[in-house]
Amino acid sequence: MKRNKIFALMVAAMTFAACSTNDITSDTRYDDDNTLKIGTVTRSGEAGTTTESVTPMSDPFLLTNVTQKMNVGDLYEAMFTLTEESSNKIWSPSSKIMWYGSGVNEFQAIYPCKTKNGSVLGDIDFNKFMIPGFQDGRNDSIPDWMRATANVARNNGALNLNFEHMLSKVTVVIDYNNITLDGNTVTRASVSKIFTRVQYCEAVTGEDGNVTINPYQNTYYNTDGLYIWTTSQSDDTNKAYTTAIVAPGAYSNIAKAVIYCDNDDKEIVLSLPNGITLEAGKHYTFTLSSAAITSDQATISSVSVEPWDEGTITGTKPAEKIIPYVTFTSNEEVGFMMRTDDYTISGLEYSVNNGEWKTIPSNGMSEGVSFGGSKGNLRLRGKNLYGTSDGIIYSTISFSSNDTNAEVACTGDIRTLLDYENYNTVDTRYARFSHLFYYCTQLTSAPELPATTLANSCYAGMFMGCTSLTTAPELPATTLADGCYLSMFVRCTSLTKAPELPATTLTDICYADMFSGCTSLTRAPELKATTLADRCYISMFDGCKSLTTAPELPATTLANSCYADMFSDCTSLTTAPELKATTLAEKCYYRMFEGCTSLTQAPELKATTLAINCYSNMFNGCTNLKSVTMLATNVSANDCLYKWLKNAGTSATSRTLKVNGKEEYDKIKATISSWENISNLPDIWQAGANNTKILDKDGYDITSTITLSSSN
Repeated sequence: MKRNKIFALMVAAMTFAACSTNDITSDTRYDDDNTLKIGTVTRSGEAGTTTESVTPMSDPFLLTNVTQKMNVGDLYEAMFTLTEESSNKIWSPSSKIMWYGSGVNEFQAIYPCKTKNGSVLGDIDFNKFMIPGFQDGRNDSIPDWMRATANVARNNGALNLNFEHMLSKVTVVIDYNNITLDGNTVTRASVSKIFTRVQYCEAVTGEDGNVTINPYQNTYYNTDGLYIWTTSQSDDTNKAYTTAIVAPGAYSNIAKAVIYCDNDDKEIVLSLPNGITLEAGKHYTFTLSSAAITSDQATISSVSVEPWDEGTITGTKPAEKIIPYVTFTSNEEVGFMMRTDDYTISGLEYSVNNGEWKTIPSNGMSEGVSFGGSKGNLRLRGKNLYGTSDGIIYSTISFSSNDTNAEVACTGDIRTLLDYENYNTVDTRYARFSHLFYYCTQLTSAPELPATTLANSCYAGMFMGCTSLTTAPELPATTLADGCYLSMFVRCTSLTKAPELPATTLTDICYADMFSGCTSLTRAPELKATTLADRCYISMFDGCKSLTTAPELPATTLANSCYADMFSDCTSLTTAPELKATTLAEKCYYRMFEGCTSLTQAPELKATTLAINCYSNMFNGCTNLKSVTMLATNVSANDCLYKWLKNAGTSATSRTLKVNGKEEYDKIKATISSWENISNLPDIWQAGANNTKILDKDGYDITSTITLSSSN
């Protein structure tokens, strides 16, 4: 077995101060009263909280007083072995270790430090730690790395330390009852490797930032077939378990496995659908239970987590599956209702305070159900791939309370309403939740929306009118569907930040009205899309009165009404985005900045040929606008300039209009509204108006070359 692997993170995290010890015998810190004595030591998966299930440690362990080491760097470490003196078991150190100061001391331990035959390991110290590459149960005990803190309070002069795990525990389960390999039935499976993070081991190059270890095999084989260690063998037919201690951190792949058919076998990587960050002191179970394997990779079906409350890795059953039900909590007693007009609710259940699951009637609930406060939480779960709506008709959740300030927090994964048992892999192609929380003014947080495959109108109006919602859920989908986020956060007046929107190709009305009326929104998301669709951004930020800066718009090819009303009534908007497109589409910029009273400079309008209604009302009501550049040479499209500068610049001290040249200026001035027999260029933006300049594309003043009409 490899030994003395450098625990790089452990060393890098600490800066040890050099300290003079010229005469430590005269330093009271080294008096016998400060010599550390150990009473009992336990370890717990509950962050140091001793529970009845925690049993005292009995094998040798290396103890380091980290506080002593950092401040003095002497007499800080010893190996402790349980010995018997006068019929009493005591912990005997290999050398003196000291208590530092009068406050809290931090301790770290490596345990157990013994070989299979019981010999104490003698070649480890504070700067060395093994996460063994071989944890298959045939070699030495698997050391664990732990942490505890203590103050000066002691029991009969000895410290009682309760340690928490600083590593993570992983169990991988392959349930191959429903797994095929290249279309063939799988007859056997085993996990050959489990990944651990590179930085906790030797500085070697690994896959996905990881290196592999040989895990403890909870399964074994003989000529009669597969045998499982568990006592209830009938429950574990065609399953294989493996377990390992690994470093906490981010993982996208978790293990390697070998899948066997009668005449074939293949080594595959078990990957995680969205990645996961393992936390210290937690036990994670990763299960592969349903897969049609045709490549060298398979995606884990489900993940479970529980506290790691025991030390050994042998004989480990998988963690109990923790299902992230959609869960509502409140400090006040609140009434829950689910109503519907025409939509038929199917397969949906609720539970109060983790009690009995009850079915929600197909036509909705006739009376409310109380939860919150002393009555506990309320959970929802479902078995209906269509969700709670068909996109047009829908069911809605509402809350009622005698307390007008009552708040309701929501957590959990929305996919548990589709199939709570298989939510990680459930098909979301037909799932819709439109208007589910319609005007739930008490709602302060949203459930997770991790689906990457969306249905048309799937989240349309989902949080409309949720005026207490402060944080939007993450929206990871990169492939969108028509209307998927339509009106999703309309009038969420407490929302200050929008979620990231990673899609680069958009669909019809996908973001339409998405944040309309979000008056507290100060930060817009990055808009990465380069392929637009009809009305994709229409009214997206309409009425976002706190928005000061618009996001970049990288697309160079436009679609009909793509940016229509996008920033209308954003009264704090001072900077407009660059408009890179030179080929326009019908109504592409229709009313885009209407009512943006703080906007002083318009984005450059580079297109030479205009489209029907393309600039119609674009800057209508931008009262402080003082600079406009519009370089079109063909303005013949119907109503392309209709009211484009109406009531614009009326509060500005001066105005500058830059056009291609005198000929183009005359054409712009000559355009007449189809509704009114007047020029689309307001008087204050015409040559001869007070404090108004007309420039050509090169910046030359052409006012003097223009013959003014008597009306000007």
